[in-house]
Amino acid sequence: MKSGIVLVVTAGMLSLTACNSGFDVAKQDLQLSLSDNQAAVSIAAWEGSENHPDRVFEKWQSEIKAKSLKAEEVCQALLEADGPTLSLMAPEIERAENAEMLKGCKADLLAKVQKFYEDDRDNLTMNLENFFGDQTTPRDYRPVTPRKFPDNVQIRDMSNGYYAVNADVAPGEVILTFDDGPSEKYTQIILKTLKQMNAKAIFFHLGKNVNANPNIVKMVAADGHSIGGHSMSHRCLANKTICAKNNGGKALSFKQATEEIAGSMNAIKNTLGWVDPFFRFPYGEYDKSLTAYLNNKGIGNFYWRIDSNDWKSQTPSNLIKNTMNQVKAAGKGIILFHDIHQRTAEALPEILSQLYSGGYKIVLLKPKKAMTVPVNPAP
Repeated sequence: MKSGIVLVVTAGMLSLTACNSGFDVAKQDLQLSLSDNQAAVSIAAWEGSENHPDRVFEKWQSEIKAKSLKAEEVCQALLEADGPTLSLMAPEIERAENAEMLKGCKADLLAKVQKFYEDDRDNLTMNLENFFGDQTTPRDYRPVTPRKFPDNVQIRDMSNGYYAVNADVAPGEVILTFDDGPSEKYTQIILKTLKQMNAKAIFFHLGKNVNANPNIVKMVAADGHSIGGHSMSHRCLANKTICAKNNGGKALSFKQATEEIAGSMNAIKNTLGWVDPFFRFPYGEYDKSLTAYLNNKGIGNFYWRIDSNDWKSQTPSNLIKNTMNQVKAAGKGIILFHDIHQRTAEALPEILSQLYSGGYKIVLLKPKKAMTVPVNPAP
């Protein structure tokens, strides 16, 4: 009798564990993703993580299809996650391919993400609710009138190639750069913020996003910013171990890598009739052969001196603090941002304000001559 009772209770416990296992696994996936994001030493390391959000959501989709996980368990795990975790997951929550899986919770999740950012606005002197005097704010913020940076256009010769970290700017001068766009959601907010303070930047666009959002590319150009390429699809281009890992175990051939470079440059040229001969390698990873290719084409290789690390999950106020600490330590040079993240859009008004009050000058770099003919990949 006793053994029979134990067996029944044990079976019940096993059944209960099985019921909760999907939620527990999804919750652990979220914890591992945030942990990997915070521990990553570079964006290349982060995007190569097996716990990157896009891989987590792909895993969940497969497990739901295999009936080892339920969409309700995914929703439960996400709804119980904190703001930093949800902000990291936001691009996947918004992705159309995940809509069916999240149909029971998507609206609530996006509302929680928005609250995470809105709550942090109270910590910022300049924020997206008080920065633009022409809007009625949902909360009682008093509009702040931002000051304007003076025009500061500087020309660089790209005819034999060029390598930029500080880009030959003087102490106290910085260059703003934005990678991975144009974003349908955030690039226009960033453009409006930049215009409000007469700040100009270099945008390094992905070819696939240029083709998807040509009108936004035209807006960037109309506002007077410089526009260069950033590859077609953000694959890691160099013949290096880290690139092989990020590309599924095999590095791209030289021809494939140059097709990525040429493709992004030509996508911009086909949209605008010109493209600045500026290129930034995805993850900042390049090699001698690709450098020689750029030099031969008269295209500059743009790295950075100051990395905002805006790909890390953090509040905008922390992003501002970390970026400005680096600016003060470096004193000059190129600042790396991405115009695909809400945290960047939220932080930019205060970053510009602190740059202005700190006496920094924002430089707009222009080439001697824009490119108006197609860029050919290697044969």
